[in-house]
Amino acid sequence: MIQILPAPGHAPMPVIKHTMIEMEQVCPELFRHSRLERFRCRGSFSVLSDLYYRWMIATGRGRRVLGRSVYFETGSPDFESSLHAFENRPQNSPILSFCINDTHDNRTSEEMLPVTALMQKFFVANLPAIASGDVGFMA
Repeated sequence: MIQILPAPGHAPMPVIKHTMIEMEQVCPELFRHSRLERFRCRGSFSVLSDLYYRWMIATGRGRRVLGRSVYFETGSPDFESSLHAFENRPQNSPILSFCINDTHDNRTSEEMLPVTALMQKFFVANLPAIASGDVGFMA
């Protein structure tokens, strides 16, 4: 049985090839449409992170578990408090992965300065061996 984490589109997830083939045989139009999209956009349907996730649970081959993956959205009103909660988590709660999703599609570089500063602090504090302090966003 596959263990499926919350927010599967933003966390590592195992995929079984023969299950994907099975899904495509049942839902060929969905797969065809997905292949035709060059870039994902709002309203797109994700075969891997949505259909696969639900399919595994519905067929009894997967189960949802509380994971060790964390998801942040830079455009969320609670972005800063989420970063603080992550930093103040119990030390015995290891994290498998984290995703910081840039959800400021329409903001200028200047409008992004406060978010950039928060992220620089976060990376330096949590990934000191990797962070150079040069975190930036493209406008």
